[in-house]
Amino acid sequence: EEEERVALWEEIERVELRMKLAAESEQFKEAAELRDTIKTMRRQDPFVKAEEDLAAAVEEERYEDAQRLQEALKSIAPPPGVKREERLNSLAGITPSDSAAKLPTSDATTNGVRVEVRSFYIPEQSSPPDGRFLFGYNISITNNGDAPCQVVSRHWLIKTEPSERIEEVSGTGIVGRQPVLEKGETFQYASACPLSVPRSYLDELPPTRVVGSMEGSYSLVSGAVGQDRFRVVVDEFCFVLPDDVEL
Repeated sequence: EEEERVALWEEIERVELRMKLAAESEQFKEAAELRDTIKTMRRQDPFVKAEEDLAAAVEEERYEDAQRLQEALKSIAPPPGVKREERLNSLAGITPSDSAAKLPTSDATTNGVRVEVRSFYIPEQSSPPDGRFLFGYNISITNNGDAPCQVVSRHWLIKTEPSERIEEVSGTGIVGRQPVLEKGETFQYASACPLSVPRSYLDELPPTRVVGSMEGSYSLVSGAVGQDRFRVVVDEFCFVLPDDVEL
């Protein structure tokens, strides 16, 4: 039963990432459907179900039921002790014994602005036998500098293995916005990257299971009228196929 609960929460984490990606891509119908799916999935965990039922019983003044549910909660273990970091690592294709465990992530600070990235595989929109894969990535941009700043454009280098296949992409803003970051503020968003990987490479996939990577930079401005322009580096992060993806 414990293994089933762990698997449930891993799947919830996967759907949460898909919901965030859909919302950031303004696919709001899909995001709403995924939100409802998450609610249903969470109630499959006995602890969460009892907690929610207890809250409803108290709100509706069904105190006898509340007492019963409160007692029941004492005998139910909280959700599995799988830390969020461990679940995200699993989705990103990282195992505890992986010597390259940081491959799907990057963390860099330039001119007081920190950019953290984590990629994850999206199986529902991938076709491994055809060499077509979709990876999402979550990005956090934190202004640790002394003044407000604004992200005005982005520049990416997208590498598909074999490594000589590189695509350059530039654009204004990020996910349709040019966010202003006050001192200490963080802006987070999700996006996705499709890859088409040659069969010849997949047939000899290296142990790291890396099929591509991204790196790049943001252009930011600061100052009273945005007169100071500077570049913030996004260190390379890789797209890694989880071990259970069959090719």
